[in-house]
Amino acid sequence: MTKKMPKNLRTLIDNEPKAFWDVVNNEDDLACVLIAFSYIEKCLESLLQRCLINADESDLIIGGAQFMNKARLLLCLGQLPQPIFENLKLLSAIRNHFAHSHIGASFSDKEIVSAKANLKIPNSILGKQHGRTKFVLAAVLATQQIQVHALSVSNLGILKWCGLD
Repeated sequence: MTKKMPKNLRTLIDNEPKAFWDVVNNEDDLACVLIAFSYIEKCLESLLQRCLINADESDLIIGGAQFMNKARLLLCLGQLPQPIFENLKLLSAIRNHFAHSHIGASFSDKEIVSAKANLKIPNSILGKQHGRTKFVLAAVLATQQIQVHALSVSNLGILKWCGLD
C-alpha cells in the first residue's frame, strides 16, 4: 500500500516552485532572500510533519519553533544531513543580515560575501557563478534535497511501535 502524500507537501512540490523561481529571478535582493528563506522553512516544516506522529502537538512544535530550531530537530532526528544543516546556518545568517539591515543590504556586503564563501555547492553546479546566484543555488539545492527526502519519510514504523497504527 502506498502512503498518500500529505497535502502540504504536494502543494510545495506542485504549486510553489514557480512562484519561488519568479521571485528569486525577477525581484530585488531583499525579496529574493526573504522568499527563498521562507520557502526553505516551509520545506523543513513539511519534513517535520512527516517525521512527527501527533498532528496537534507537532503543529504546536513546528509552528512555535524558530527556523534553526526546526533544522536542529531534524538534524537530531537523523533526517537532515550535516552538510545541508551547515548551509542552512549560513543561509540563516544571510537572511538575518538582510532582514535586520535598516539601510538596505546587498550580496556585496562584507558579511554576506563571507557567509556565501562558506556555502557548500558542488563545483559542477556552481561553475563560475557567484554573488546572488550562489545564494539562489544553495537555497534551491536545500529545498530540493529536503523535499526529496520528505517523500521517502514515513512515520509508520514509529506508529506501529507506539501501537497507533
